[in-house]
Amino acid sequence: MIVLIHQLQHSPLNRTASTTSRPQNRYLKETSCAATDIILTAMTSLSQLQTVTLGPKGPKVPALGLGTWSWGDSLFFQYGGAYGASDIRAAFKASLAAGVNFLDTAEVYGLGKSEELIAQFMQESASQNRELGSSESGSSESVILATKYMPVPWRFSAQGVADALTASLKRLNVPSVALYQVHWPFDFL
Repeated sequence: MIVLIHQLQHSPLNRTASTTSRPQNRYLKETSCAATDIILTAMTSLSQLQTVTLGPKGPKVPALGLGTWSWGDSLFFQYGGAYGASDIRAAFKASLAAGVNFLDTAEVYGLGKSEELIAQFMQESASQNRELGSSESGSSESVILATKYMPVPWRFSAQGVADALTASLKRLNVPSVALYQVHWPFDFL
């Protein structure tokens, strides 16, 4: 979202300053971009997100989630160059503030860095909320996590899946996740 906002701010199509009032969002910088006003307005109306139940007895999750492939990934993305942890932290906070609390990650995103950053931001958010005595709806306690593992040939066994999940839970610093998925289930063919 932050990258999209940045691109829209610097687009030649958005040279006109907006005259509409912006919703208050403490995590996003004020701009004079009309397109940013639209995005911020849309983000502030996400608090009433539709939810879906995954499978007949699966977890109930918001219909809109945040993918975190680029979080910590310098192989496919420019983490550490074009953006860093502070940019991702701002995206994390803005997402929670907008009501987008379903985060999708994977053990391979940034070779585990994505999961580690999410754990760090959740811990920081929880600490800030404790210090403020706050339990605001955009807190890290409301985060719903999904992660994935890659079924590479040496990890087809039940023990391989359990070990991969244990490693992800350790990186995420949580006892469980709402959804654990096979990443690219036909990758081995």
